[in-house]
Amino acid sequence: MQRLQVEAQQIIHYLSVGEVDDFFVEQAVRFVYVFLEIPATAPEYASVLSTIAELANVLHVYIGAQGRWNDILYLWTALAAQAKRFADWEKFASLTIRAALVANHYRSPQDAVQLYLEIINLNAYESLPALKRVEVLHQFSVCLIDLGDYATATTYLQNAIALCEQNQEYAVMPVPVSHFGARIDTKGTFWEHHGFLLNLLGNIALMSGRYEEAQRHYAQSAHVFEKHDVNEDFAYSANQSLGRLWLYRQEYTKALPYLLRNYELNHRHSKVQGNATSSCYLAAVYIGLHRLNEAETLLNSAISIFNQLQDAADIAMCHLYFGELESARGHNAAAMAQWQRVPALLQCSQSYMIEQQALAHLMLHHLRAGEIADSLAALARLLKCLKHQHVQPYSACAAVGHSLSTHPTVIFPKTTQNTPNVTKRSALADRN
Repeated sequence: MQRLQVEAQQIIHYLSVGEVDDFFVEQAVRFVYVFLEIPATAPEYASVLSTIAELANVLHVYIGAQGRWNDILYLWTALAAQAKRFADWEKFASLTIRAALVANHYRSPQDAVQLYLEIINLNAYESLPALKRVEVLHQFSVCLIDLGDYATATTYLQNAIALCEQNQEYAVMPVPVSHFGARIDTKGTFWEHHGFLLNLLGNIALMSGRYEEAQRHYAQSAHVFEKHDVNEDFAYSANQSLGRLWLYRQEYTKALPYLLRNYELNHRHSKVQGNATSSCYLAAVYIGLHRLNEAETLLNSAISIFNQLQDAADIAMCHLYFGELESARGHNAAAMAQWQRVPALLQCSQSYMIEQQALAHLMLHHLRAGEIADSLAALARLLKCLKHQHVQPYSACAAVGHSLSTHPTVIFPKTTQNTPNVTKRSALADRN
């Protein structure tokens, strides 16, 4: 076991400094598999398990970049089970969170819920460090939003925010950021979580059509980051959220400075998926401003990245805006072809706000072409989508009527504060 310990530490060193190739990464993965075949009763097993768990965390960024989600789910849940066996609750929580992040985004949100509940239902849960509990509540809330349970997500978000406000010291720990994969290369603090938690409350309000409430939460999030984020590592989040808010309200001139800033910050910090997402939103604004060639360039760049990452929700978002681009050019058939790809891509995803926009476009264009059966089919799926979000029948009809009368970018009515809560995540991404 001592030899395994030394070898694991050496692998961690090489992975940490980046002096590795794909063959080395493959051998590191095999090393973890070999360890898991050793009986847990072996002498010094618990000590070596701690080092292997550290190795897994470092290895995550490499095999995540290769899209090896099955390996991550198997290895991390297996290591978490061993940590639980030895009552190492913090390690169990850390490994389980990483597995849940992958399950939520790349496999099954329902499976992710069960993983998070394994942590929350621990008898030892309250003994976990406060920052670890904030992390659990943060990521579990994202999962609940993805599954459409806004009410429960809001409760967990508020509990996490209360913990942040009670613990303002600058403790650090890895913070995985959902929907962009687990982020290993930065450290998180209470204030970082606090900023993203407020942003999530804003996302819920935005998706519910409560725009003023969303704007308030986004402003609170921006204030947290302005106060603490001296390197502007997370300023993109507030800019993207505020820009997206004005984009969805079709206030393109107001959206532009925020989304330009978001684009600049993501490119400055070389956030690969963030670069693509910021390009996509900026393209949407340019379409609204009739700067169509600039929009096309940005969308081509974005979809190239999303195709490499095999992210269905973001690919669908690109096709939504490609459709709007074609429509703005008067190419209705091409626009329809783009929008028809969105529901097909999202059959196994939860990006309902993107799907709603595409369905609203399809419904309107079929109706204008006199294709009543196709228009009704799009309407039926749109209503099913709204029902999935627990929208009351009156609100669903009002939303559809609003889309017919104004042809907005999103179908939620602009009457905000009294709009009943709806549910489901969109590709609201930072997705934080």
